[in-house]
Amino acid sequence: VTPDELCERYGADAFRLYEMFMGPLSQTKPWDPQGIQGTYQFLRRLWRFLGGEAGQPAFSEEEPTPEELRILHHTIRRVTEDLERLSLNTCVSHFMIFLNEMQRLECRKKAIWQPFLVIFEPFAPHLAHELWERMGQATPLWEAPWPEWQEAYLKQKEVEYPVSVNGKLRFHIRLAAEAAPDEIEARVLADERLARYTQGRPIRRVVVVPGKIVNVVV
Repeated sequence: VTPDELCERYGADAFRLYEMFMGPLSQTKPWDPQGIQGTYQFLRRLWRFLGGEAGQPAFSEEEPTPEELRILHHTIRRVTEDLERLSLNTCVSHFMIFLNEMQRLECRKKAIWQPFLVIFEPFAPHLAHELWERMGQATPLWEAPWPEWQEAYLKQKEVEYPVSVNGKLRFHIRLAAEAAPDEIEARVLADERLARYTQGRPIRRVVVVPGKIVNVVV
């Protein structure tokens, strides 16, 4: 299968992304025509999420939440730094993670997607320009300045801890990111949901992994 045939079947953007996603530039990569399916499906998912198949994308004028801004600025930082290292395959991974997070949050806000399309444009210019125009941006995409990440947005204010009892996940609890292990333990033990799973049995130990997980042993 020739590159021309792949471009005709999947589009130039999917072909470009696949070439970049194959691995580091310094390594020899085996050519697999079936591998392009992954980047093609990613682009289709992005297009569908932003309403492309139903007409005008449902971009929102709402203000972004702290979590949405944190994800955006993490993505800007990672892509910018990886581009400087010519680590193109990891840039594509960051785009995929970003879309997963935006789908989870149901976020179609212009304030989030406008800077994303700027950093996405070198990788998938055709789709990026199409979405930019549908967003109603007056400035051409190629003239838009590269966004800079803001350190203030990178700091996570809250962490959602999964709470397990004897190794089995039971519920989640949101706590301040700077909470100390003793405070995390106290908040978990005070949560009324815990009693449903301990059933009056004495608690032998509480294992707190800061920023990750809490496991209660009974």
